[in-house]
Amino acid sequence: MSDMDDLIPQTRKVKILRLDAAGEVAERREVVVMPLRMRQYPGFTKAIAKPYTLILQGMFLGAITEFYDDVMGAVSIATELDKDLLGELFGDGYMKLATAVLELNQDFLRAAVLPEARKAAELLERMLDISAPSPASSAPDTGTTTSSTSPLPN
Repeated sequence: MSDMDDLIPQTRKVKILRLDAAGEVAERREVVVMPLRMRQYPGFTKAIAKPYTLILQGMFLGAITEFYDDVMGAVSIATELDKDLLGELFGDGYMKLATAVLELNQDFLRAAVLPEARKAAELLERMLDISAPSPASSAPDTGTTTSSTSPLPN
């Protein structure tokens, strides 16, 4: 990889086709999928919160089918295409487009989102440890017993 590759972001081109109610071609378009821009990060990361694990594992089909609305939101944010238009695409076109978005941004997810998610989980774990007293933090055992009843007469 050259220095020029660092300056020019990777892109993917995906051809999509949408038909009208009569079954005629209403729209042909080539969508250029680019890495996320800063303004897209907050919405994109919220949209992929549920399918995140599947995406990191490269299981895009599982992410797309199990979390359809979430992934569609992420694709809409990344491509700036309306969700209504995305919903009207044929399955193969939508799958190609969604896969291109997820693959292209997978490195971003690993490098930026995963470390932050780990930090948040560690913080939450520390917070939970502080709020729940551990057995070691309870009063020490004195080795003596006390009784609230009086001794029985002989």
